[in-house]
Amino acid sequence: MSNSYRSHNFHLVWSTKNRKDLLLPKIQERLFPYMKSVAGNLKTHLLEIGGTANHVHLLLGLGNLDNYSAIIRNLKTSSCSLLKREFPECSDFHWQDGYGSFCVSVSQLDVVKKYIQNQEVHHSKQTFEDEFIKLLELNQVDFDPKYVFV
Repeated sequence: MSNSYRSHNFHLVWSTKNRKDLLLPKIQERLFPYMKSVAGNLKTHLLEIGGTANHVHLLLGLGNLDNYSAIIRNLKTSSCSLLKREFPECSDFHWQDGYGSFCVSVSQLDVVKKYIQNQEVHHSKQTFEDEFIKLLELNQVDFDPKYVFV
């Protein structure tokens, strides 16, 4: 075989610093398209984005993993700068330091898209903290609960 062919899909999740409810609907209306544009500039496909006032979910499709951490860092850094610049109420905005990253098979892309689209409904029954712990458990990630939300 003379070429390499790759397809990688990831469900990413991260929250605002200390899970502050800062991502109000008017902010999401500006933030989500901006993050999609940044992802495109990074040669990454943002297949879905959603969230609530204190966190975001992204479904990314990548052909190359060489810059995966840099892509996430760039998405977080540039979106943080946008919020500080365009929204006075976000002048001291920060994302949490870490994030969750979970592989998604092609057969599950539609399921994850729907999950991301229905965040407001989902969180009427479950907190972000409970959701994130459940994602860690479902994806068999080793973690110590006392360090997840510090």
